[in-house]
Amino acid sequence: MYSHFREKKEFEERSLKWKKKMEERLLKWKKIMEERLLKRKKELEERQFKEKKEFEERLFKEKKEFEERLFKEKKEFEERLFETKKELDRLYMVKLQTTCNMIKKLCRNNNNNNRIAIPIDFIEIAIKAAQELLRINPSDINTLEYLIYFYLYNNNIDKVNFYGNEIIKVLKESIERNPFDPQLYCKSGIYYRVLNQYEKAIEQYEKAIEHLKLAIT
Repeated sequence: MYSHFREKKEFEERSLKWKKKMEERLLKWKKIMEERLLKRKKELEERQFKEKKEFEERLFKEKKEFEERLFKEKKEFEERLFETKKELDRLYMVKLQTTCNMIKKLCRNNNNNNRIAIPIDFIEIAIKAAQELLRINPSDINTLEYLIYFYLYNNNIDKVNFYGNEIIKVLKESIERNPFDPQLYCKSGIYYRVLNQYEKAIEQYEKAIEHLKLAIT
């Protein structure tokens, strides 16, 4: 009986020892697994962080390249649009100037031949063309000369006086910038004469002759 009790006790001790040993092994294995898991988790997080960073850098770079390309294309488009508008404006002005020149030539031919009266519609078309030119460039002497010529032809003295005074103002500004240009004084004389301001016209003609002599000598 004693032997049986002893065997039982030894068995229990061995079982306890084995259990303890298994628990230790299990704990060790668990710790190893947790360390591996933690390591893998850390590696995964680092890889994800790296990939995220690379993606953000690539995205930023692509966004920057896209914005630069868009800005460049926009700038090129605006430049082409500006050049196209400039060319259209030039062609429009050429068309208006051509209209004024053609009708002015008809008026001159008519004055020389005195045969066929120029239709009033032609003069109105020329005046509208000249007014549009003046809207584009309010200080253009040639355009003001067109208006004075057509209003003179049309016998509209009020308009002749108005645009005559306007061209005198522009010529004064031009003379301030170029005080030795005889042509400016000569034109001033012409339009003072149109305005019936003969003394001022003579004064401008004399200045034109004076500056022309200086230019020749």
